[in-house]
Formats: sequence, structure tokens, C-alpha cells
Amino acid sequence: MFTICYEESWVRANKIYQNVFGEDKKMPSGIYSLLVCQDTPVGVAVAKLTKDMQVEIKTVGIYQQIRGQGLGDFFMRSLFNVYTQGGNGIYVNWVHPYFDKFGFKPTEDGRLYVSAEDLVFPHKCKH
Repeated sequence: MFTICYEESWVRANKIYQNVFGEDKKMPSGIYSLLVCQDTPVGVAVAKLTKDMQVEIKTVGIYQQIRGQGLGDFFMRSLFNVYTQGGNGIYVNWVHPYFDKFGFKPTEDGRLYVSAEDLVFPHKCKH
């Protein structure tokens, strides 16, 4: 069973971040969410709340050894669901066609954005 949980400990979140992205990578500051499988963290996401009360996803990653099983998609969909519960829109700091199916649109500053009202969940998640 997989769960998504908020992580208060920078030390714990950073350990997972470095396992995912490399020990030489510096984790951005923000709100840390973990993808947990049977009490073991296997992924990390870093987000922040913007001045206009939107959520900005800075980075998301899962352990290399579990990639290719649809867990990254599950993690992203779960984060989208949680982040939009309060009516907040979502910014993503990188452009990728993956986000098109959810209704994200490019912004003038090179990010992607979707409002909570325009977020679409296509029926492809395997989990």
C-alpha cells in the first residue's frame, strides 16, 4: 500500500531527496511530501505556497529502482489532488507534455499552471 505524507524533518526529507537525485544535489526549501510504501519512503516532492496562495511544485522524484511501475504518475496525481483541495491552483517549475492531459498551460515565465477548477484527471492511473 502506498501513502502520501507530509514530512516535517528536513534531515529525513533531504536523505530521501539525495537518494533520488544524488548526494551532490541540494534540496530546495519548501513543504516536503513523501511517497511511502509499507513504512519506507520511496519518493519525495518539494512544493511551496506562493504569495497569491497557489502551490508551486519545485521538484518530484522516486527511487530509481522502482521507476517504470507507474508510481511517479500515482505520486503526481495524489499531490495534485491534495494541493487543490483548498481551491489552490498549481504551478510546475518544468515543462513536459505529461502535464498537458491534466489541463496545465504555459505561463509567461516559463512554468506550467492549472487552476483547481480546470484540473482534469484522465483515467490512466494504474494504482
